[in-house]
Amino acid sequence: MLRSQLASVAWCLWLALGHRQAGADQRAFGLRIVTSAARDMPRVMRSVEGWTTLLR
Repeated sequence: MLRSQLASVAWCLWLALGHRQAGADQRAFGLRIVTSAARDMPRVMRSVEGWTTLLR
């Protein structure tokens, strides 16, 4: 799950930086996702140990 989230954020960062001729709307979308992830990622990372324990 974490790998998937990180891959999605990486893709959005790629868009935000204008790769693949991303237009203004795509760049803005990517920036919103990356900004949101930067705000939420500390909480997600803190929950990894709890999820790992549950899955054992």
